Amino acid sequence: MTEQVLIQFRADKALKQEVTEIYENLGMDLPTAFRMFMVRSKMVRGLPFEATLPEMPITRTEAKKAFHELRRQAADLPEMSLDEINAEIDRFVDEKHKIINQIQGLKNSDYISLLFKRYVEFKKFETIAVEMNFTYQYVLNMHGYALKEFEIAYKM
Repeated sequence: MTEQVLIQFRADKALKQEVTEIYENLGMDLPTAFRMFMVRSKMVRGLPFEATLPEMPITRTEAKKAFHELRRQAADLPEMSLDEINAEIDRFVDEKHKIINQIQGLKNSDYISLLFKRYVEFKKFETIAVEMNFTYQYVLNMHGYALKEFEIAYKM
């Protein structure tokens, strides 16, 4: 185990209490949150990803209302047979394989990795930055270049 050090600093009492409550709602204590901040900062070589609670939590009544609205909207959709559903799934699987093959057809391995993580694995840019050991901003810039190369390669 590496040598541990004590880090102390002064903070406003009310701010500390409010932040402590936020992290407790996320299931961790304040020292754990600060350690996570430091590890992530090191990994991305800058400020880490943003982890926030929603501004206004949804109430049970609002959730039930949203659920009933979705059910009402779903009732208006045409019914599909099992064969139609399976055919649609097959079509989407084929399209996914086509996209994977197109991504893998690019020349730059970083572009391939980034586009695969984003559009096949549906990862957030923050997660991709950590996994690829790049800064968030670098990943955003590289994403733009990767899309341009993709457009050129497939004449979109």
